[in-house]
Amino acid sequence: MDAKSSQHLVEQYLKELRAASRGLSRGERRELAAQIEEHIRAALAIMPAPGEAGVREILERLGDPEEIVAEQYGPHGARAGIGAQAVTAIVLLLVGGFLAGIGWIAGVVLLWTSQVWTRREKLIGTLVVPGGLFGAFFVASALLVTSVGSALADRSPAASAARTRRCATWSRIAAAAPRRSSRSSTRSCSRS
Repeated sequence: MDAKSSQHLVEQYLKELRAASRGLSRGERRELAAQIEEHIRAALAIMPAPGEAGVREILERLGDPEEIVAEQYGPHGARAGIGAQAVTAIVLLLVGGFLAGIGWIAGVVLLWTSQVWTRREKLIGTLVVPGGLFGAFFVASALLVTSVGSALADRSPAASAARTRRCATWSRIAAAAPRRSSRSSTRSCSRS
């Protein structure tokens, strides 16, 4: 049980380190985590019987994960929260399409130059609704106009005349081939 709790302490510390270094690039985060993990392993290797107390001592000597990140990469390395650039990117991605699309493009640029999000989050932000709410509104409007236009076209006099011609043709075919089922002509002509 002592080894499990020691391992859990190390894993928890590394998790906190990854969270504190969220503002760094992926490569910097990996490098920092690898360095700290190697330092912990080296310190544990020289201890005669590393128990939970020994692991706690090693982690206390290392210091707080946020302090490590700030010490190595400066105050911008530690993620203090979402900044103005991130908020602006979110707003422009959502409503920037209403500004002739230029606002949405600016939002995408801000999104990709930000250190706050991972590559996966940036792809989602870029591709989910291109054009932001305007893009979604435009697509929904186009689908609505198309479906309404189709419904109105089916009720026009020209559509009715075409349906009548089609019914007459199916009736002639059904009369010429008595073995065929007349259900298909009835089905085609039943729509009025």
